[in-house]
Amino acid sequence: MDRGWFDTGPKPPRPPAIEEPTQQLPVLKPPAPPRIGARVVMVHERRSLGLLVLTGILVALTVGVILGQTVAYPGRSASTAAAQVVPADTGYSTPPTVPASAVPRPSAQPLPVSGQRVSAPLGAARAQTFEVYGAATLVSLVSADLGDRLYDVAALDDSAVPKVTPTASGPVLEFVRTGAPGRVGATVQLNSRVRWKLRVIGAATEQDIDMHTGQVTGIELAGGGARTVLRLPKPRGTVAVRVSAPVRATASRAGGATTALDVVTASGVPVRLKLTNGADTAVVEGRTRTNVKPATLTPAGWTNAANRYDVTAAARISTLHVTHG
Repeated sequence: MDRGWFDTGPKPPRPPAIEEPTQQLPVLKPPAPPRIGARVVMVHERRSLGLLVLTGILVALTVGVILGQTVAYPGRSASTAAAQVVPADTGYSTPPTVPASAVPRPSAQPLPVSGQRVSAPLGAARAQTFEVYGAATLVSLVSADLGDRLYDVAALDDSAVPKVTPTASGPVLEFVRTGAPGRVGATVQLNSRVRWKLRVIGAATEQDIDMHTGQVTGIELAGGGARTVLRLPKPRGTVAVRVSAPVRATASRAGGATTALDVVTASGVPVRLKLTNGADTAVVEGRTRTNVKPATLTPAGWTNAANRYDVTAAARISTLHVTHG
């Protein structure tokens, strides 16, 4: 009879365990790896001594031929290598080679350069003549401390190029026109350590000669000008100033003359005026004269002065001014 789940009474004893010997299985050992026998076969290949000698001779001959061609034709190898270079930009054709004989050679005379400056070394000369030749709009001659330079010429613009030709007496300035519009002329600086004789041969609309810091031995104005200004230094001895061409008078809107010759000297320097053909107006030392006839105007003290200016006007002058200061 089943005792139920909650039966707490004594339990019946378990049957004893049966001890029976177990069957012993055989132990299998892994088979031994098979032995592989290897045989090394040494092959000894004998070459003929004559074949080796022949091969060496052929190699030596080949190297000699290559080196001989390289030495004999170096230019050809370089040109061939250059010819094989492919241009980086394959979209454009290579320009043809122009032979040297077809390239024009420049002439011996240098081409003019517009707007340039021209100068020369001072040298040993201490007395020179500077001449300006040819028509111009403005010619300006100025004394300056140029150091080791004799003169310095600067063109006004691109309309003309200054050309200076050295002569035995001194430099000669000309203007080479370029065809460009502008004012033909130049500003000329002259070394103040040199005694200068100035000659302006060509006609100029305006002539400005400022030598008050330099030395002047004489001035000649032979080309004429619409307006001329002379600023003169202290003279050494008698210095002649000659105006041999007319100082051209151009009519103004009112019908009168608009040109003038102005002479400015240092204080106390006497200036004598020889008016060969007179002047329309002359203002000398503050005194005004009109319709001046041919005459010589000599200031007091000029005759006995050791250092003085002697101004001669061979043509009639529109307006003349002489001042000191």
